[in-house]
Amino acid sequence: MLVEFSINNFKSIKDSVTFSMMSGKSTNNVINVNEKLNLISCAAILGANASGKTTIIDAFAMMKRIVLNNDKIFLSSDELPYNPFKLSTETENASTSFDIVFIHNGRQYKYGFEYDKNKVYDEYLFEYKTIKPTCVFDMEKTVPLNKDAYPELKEIKSKPDNYLYLWKCDQIGNEPAKNVLDYFKSMVITYDVSSALNAQLSASLLNNEALKELINSYMQKADFGISDVRINNENSDNKIDINNIIVSHKKVDEKNGVTDFVDFHMNGDESYGTYKFFSSLFPILFALAQGSVVLYDELDASLHPLLLRKLFDLFRNKETNPNNAQLVISCQDVSLLDFLKDNISQICFTQKDDNGQTIFHSLDEYSGVELKKKLQDLYLLGSFDAIPRLEGFDDKKG
Repeated sequence: MLVEFSINNFKSIKDSVTFSMMSGKSTNNVINVNEKLNLISCAAILGANASGKTTIIDAFAMMKRIVLNNDKIFLSSDELPYNPFKLSTETENASTSFDIVFIHNGRQYKYGFEYDKNKVYDEYLFEYKTIKPTCVFDMEKTVPLNKDAYPELKEIKSKPDNYLYLWKCDQIGNEPAKNVLDYFKSMVITYDVSSALNAQLSASLLNNEALKELINSYMQKADFGISDVRINNENSDNKIDINNIIVSHKKVDEKNGVTDFVDFHMNGDESYGTYKFFSSLFPILFALAQGSVVLYDELDASLHPLLLRKLFDLFRNKETNPNNAQLVISCQDVSLLDFLKDNISQICFTQKDDNGQTIFHSLDEYSGVELKKKLQDLYLLGSFDAIPRLEGFDDKKG
């Protein structure tokens, strides 16, 4: 479970911002971790176009990319992926830092690092065996590795400047390091532009009878008029292809009696909204099954607001979410504000200042929010900022 995530000097984020899944005063729709910690199961990030909503999700993706060493950093000359805030001389060549607090396999961890393309300047990992954290390693300490609590760390003598201690710890069997890596492997990050890949992954689930039944259930509940979804494996060499996803619709006679079923291709014959909902099922069902966090950029695109709310309810309902999965989305659907106001910790905003820097804040930070009023209307009137400044459209000169 995600507790909080902090970002500094990444893309449009200049100064440090923290995205939190901790619930404020409200106890509605929360995951009760212990008497001191309640986490929300869902969060929506709203804001003007180009305000930094996607940047928040990109930051998760960048940290995951580095932690899992997707760039295969082996040589001392290999460069780490690095994308600082470039609109300031103060930060264009400065280091980036990420920090994450999460719960995995029943234990809480805090992990982070500071780096640029050539060097890791700071890195730390803390494991919460009790309320008090136990340091696994901390590069800022004179003796960075806690070899007393974790004797296996005695095998680590040194590391290259562009290398993470985390990787070294994993290689010699350190359990906290393995849990960090396992947590990031379970994290699902997806974008609206990834619909084709997600549709292919959703289609792969149709080869399992139980999952096929579940997917068909959701497709029927979504009111698309679809009776069945299946894979047409004819002439496909058993390869999953989005062009082989077949959906069936009933055919009726003049008395509305069902006479037959007509097959259509999901990709091409169906609306993009139908295709988008189907493609979203893989990351969502995966997260629900694994109890992981799924971050979805523009999940609301092409989906009806009522249908989007049903996807949120899958995470907010303990019966459909027994493993405490979490959903985080960026969106423009302002109707979600009133749907989620039973716990305003679920609502976050991004906006850009005059220097192109993303400012991030939660609705929790606004005192005296009148929940009896429509938050949608208050937001569009600018009460929470995070809306586009469109005064220039009133200029009749064009």
